[in-house]
Amino acid sequence: MAALLVAVLASAILAPPADAAPRGASELRLAPTPATLRLGATPSYLPAAGVPLRIEIRAAGLQGQRLLGRTLRGRVGGLGRCARSFAHGGGQTLAFRLGRDFRGARFQSSRTVRLRASPNLRFCLWFASSPRARVQAVQRTVNVAPQMFGATMSYIGRFGLLPGGGPNLVVSAAATAPFSETRTGPCPGDDPRTDAAGRATLTGLHQSSTLFQSWSDRCTGSLTAVYAPGLSLTYSHAEYFGPKPLKALGDCFTGSAIGLDADQAKAYLSAVGCRPGRVLSQRSLNRRQRGEVFEFRVAGARATLVPRGTTVDIVTAR
Repeated sequence: MAALLVAVLASAILAPPADAAPRGASELRLAPTPATLRLGATPSYLPAAGVPLRIEIRAAGLQGQRLLGRTLRGRVGGLGRCARSFAHGGGQTLAFRLGRDFRGARFQSSRTVRLRASPNLRFCLWFASSPRARVQAVQRTVNVAPQMFGATMSYIGRFGLLPGGGPNLVVSAAATAPFSETRTGPCPGDDPRTDAAGRATLTGLHQSSTLFQSWSDRCTGSLTAVYAPGLSLTYSHAEYFGPKPLKALGDCFTGSAIGLDADQAKAYLSAVGCRPGRVLSQRSLNRRQRGEVFEFRVAGARATLVPRGTTVDIVTAR
């Protein structure tokens, strides 16, 4: 039987870095068949609760194409093992329809769904013409992360943990849900300004980023970014002209560490609450990027925003 590819994708199709080979996300075995559940093009290596997702079924080979021609029904959620038929199963219904991608390959895709947070959210899939047909379901449990938010204040190449200097203070935040940021500058006349975070095409996250340069001597106040009641970061005048520490809030946002070298990236991950994993390398067509970090991964999947304490691999260009 040809292997299937079951992909949980964000509602928007996200492109890989221009100079990096496309990288598949985590693929998990779907017992009792050789099918796999792929977690890809989501805001993180995990699907996040409340984020619009669609489930896509792909198959290769003649047998796989025949399988795609069957009626597919699914449910997500529920307890215990999958029922012997769709009609007797429990959980949220997944409705699929047949389509073709830009290459002409057939696939089955569900409507957009929003999953609830659970470390063991159950997926059940039935290939059968009748909802009451008794067939062996394809089953897998998936870790669906709660809605995540992470913010940092840091210097490019300088975090208070490393030697060297960097002139730019970067204030960045990312979340799986919409948010706004209210900034108050350190200089006289800097009134509070509120902006809504935009949605990044590459990651699907809601992100905001601000660059502060040349903090002059007359700017004796503090730079404050407020995201919600009880969620804020502050950088003082003394910290700017002193140790320049890295400040982090919430989950681990890796976007601010793109372009660092491997040692700097390890220090960054430790500072934001994640564990540095392996240092991997991938060929780059851009010579200027060689030795620089262009991606972070967990279990082979791009990891832009991950829960604190997660072990994250570092990918550099060679």
